[in-house]
Amino acid sequence: MNRPIKVILLLCCLVPINVTNASAQENSIPESQQRLSSLCRLWGTLKYFHPYLAYRNIDWDSAFVAAVPLVCSAASSSEYMRALRAMTDVLGDPVTRVFSEGPTMANPYFKKSFYYELSADSILIFHIHNYSYLTNSFYAQRVFRAAASQLPKALGVVFDLRSPVPLTRSEHGSLNDVFSSSGMENKLAAGPVSSPGERRRLYSGFPNKTGSSSGGYWSSFVMTDGQPIVPDGSGFKHPVVFVVNQFAEIPKIALALRSSNQATIISEGTASDASVVTTHRFDAGEGINVEFRLGEIVSGDGSIGPQVHRVPAPDSGLGEEALRVSLAMARGTNLHEPDTQRTSVVAVTPRNNAYPAMRYPTVTYRLLAAARIWSVFNHFFPYSHLMETTWDSILSASLPDFVSARDSLEYGLAIAKMIARSHDTHVRAMNSPHVYLWGVGSPPFLVQFIEQKAVITHLLDSTSSLAAGIRIGDIVTSVDGEDVGTRLRRFTLCFSVNAAIAFEFSCRIYYPWSR
Repeated sequence: MNRPIKVILLLCCLVPINVTNASAQENSIPESQQRLSSLCRLWGTLKYFHPYLAYRNIDWDSAFVAAVPLVCSAASSSEYMRALRAMTDVLGDPVTRVFSEGPTMANPYFKKSFYYELSADSILIFHIHNYSYLTNSFYAQRVFRAAASQLPKALGVVFDLRSPVPLTRSEHGSLNDVFSSSGMENKLAAGPVSSPGERRRLYSGFPNKTGSSSGGYWSSFVMTDGQPIVPDGSGFKHPVVFVVNQFAEIPKIALALRSSNQATIISEGTASDASVVTTHRFDAGEGINVEFRLGEIVSGDGSIGPQVHRVPAPDSGLGEEALRVSLAMARGTNLHEPDTQRTSVVAVTPRNNAYPAMRYPTVTYRLLAAARIWSVFNHFFPYSHLMETTWDSILSASLPDFVSARDSLEYGLAIAKMIARSHDTHVRAMNSPHVYLWGVGSPPFLVQFIEQKAVITHLLDSTSSLAAGIRIGDIVTSVDGEDVGTRLRRFTLCFSVNAAIAFEFSCRIYYPWSR
């Protein structure tokens, strides 16, 4: 019997939408912009791998929402860079920085910026203001060994490591290498010490924050061991002071001696531990990079970060106050212990805010949903290598739908359309309004495709089905007056996910990048 039956097929649908009446607010935001895609990817990458976001009370969602209009209104690359910096500044992290690769800044301390001297009262002062000297390892080791030969005469040591300009990539890490390879660090230790360890995020699959997980997936911090440093002979028994600033490297020996109360670190302004933690560089486009930490140093007593004494930084150049305080310390003046920041042994990652009242979020929060979806699929989806496209491309192609969605239904469709591209039937939508496209009720029968025809195979409610003249074996030829074949070609079978609810994947153990 080939009579038309008006039914609703149990298919998930994606209906092409041509939007022409977006609100004035959303017309001001470009529907397709690579900067927005970069912002989403940066936010999602930092969310899962910056250690601060694993345990600190940072409203990272709000940081993204505030950055969206700044990125959209940026009239130049410089303004775009400032918008990214506004978001990352919320982390309060001296290591995380937004910058543009340009000509290397000239170092005003080129002359007399790599030398040591022994003062009249036997304080050995080693000035290292230009790190380019350290890139010549043979020359640098020779100077360090010569300086170490003066230690038996010294009653204190000051290493002035302040750099007036950011270090180049070739200079980064050179100071720590020379301290180690020259043997200077072994001569400074008064007894066996060890450098701090580093902890980083580790994931086994995607940890479900909404309840139990069928795969038992988890996240954690993983701690790497510190490096033991054994003294050469009896070691140095007098005060050791390291002077640093925001651009200087803090060598591991400085942290090791500080943790055992054998040295003091004086910071001119904010000190950065970028030289001793693992970092990652994110390409934000337009020549702009974002470098951020993947780890943080942890001392044996549970303190995190470098424990330093701060002195005010000058408006420009290198000030005199930091060196004056350091020389006083080397001559025996005691300072109070710096404030020590400790962290709990077990990190409790904050749960995602589900925003249950936002049935139709504002455009900034809709973009936050896209960022959430991308971040989970990109970092945890185990089948990305089988896909014909990348999640970066999917994100860029999906953003216009999130921006132009006129109501909750179109917003739900934007979500469904984006994650349907995973081609994974284990991904599903919960509480998504796009279910109203085909209704919330089910027909009293089941349909199975046999020889490319929609055949009724089971009656779930025989009474109502038979009363409507429906029999097993009937073929559905149209739905709402539309040919079944036409409807199938127009609709897309998908199982989608609500961006406000976390979901899980079976996934290999995932460890983020190394520097």
